[in-house]
Amino acid sequence: MKKILISIAVLLIILSGCFMFLNNKNSEKPSVVIAFFGDSITQFGWDNPSGYVHQVLFGLEKAGYKVVPVPAGVCGDTSFDMLERIDDDVLSKSPDTIFFMGGLNNIWHNEGTLDEYKDSINKIYEKAKNSEFILMSLTLISEDIEAPLNKQIDEYNSFLKEFAQEKSILFIDLNSEMKNELKQHKGENILTEDGVHLNDRGNTLVSNKILKDYLNYKK
Repeated sequence: MKKILISIAVLLIILSGCFMFLNNKNSEKPSVVIAFFGDSITQFGWDNPSGYVHQVLFGLEKAGYKVVPVPAGVCGDTSFDMLERIDDDVLSKSPDTIFFMGGLNNIWHNEGTLDEYKDSINKIYEKAKNSEFILMSLTLISEDIEAPLNKQIDEYNSFLKEFAQEKSILFIDLNSEMKNELKQHKGENILTEDGVHLNDRGNTLVSNKILKDYLNYKK
């Protein structure tokens, strides 16, 4: 009788362990392929070990995601360039999610009109909409938020926000986050190295905003 009770106890322990293992296994999020698609802001966010892309990946992994990253930022790219290479650089990797930030060079280098930009964004979205498409605002050109180019950026971001609402996709407003920080802190190169490309503080600000909005969106 004692041997039977011991055997039953052992069996219960084994079954309990198996249940816990299966329960933990089922609670884990599956691996996801996430593309970071953009221009030099995105490229440097990947090339720099402390860049915003790596910080976002680290934050997602802490939240339980197993991420296969697809770095797809190219210096100097306009939205037109991104439309040309989205198939090869992004969609060919079958991404589950695409974080898209593009158009700063359209303004900086005076490439095309706002209407042409709108058309390119719509075409990019139509190609990518089978993935989870996350639209991020344009950042800044100089830390003077009243500068003419930054006023032009405001027009482009207004379109992006309306576009995201129309398509019912997540819009992450990095521009407003940066402006709020600059209003609170005076000086040179608060968030950027050269007025455009993010420094360590800028990378952290951007990554925190992306993680906060995206993880709230996924709840």
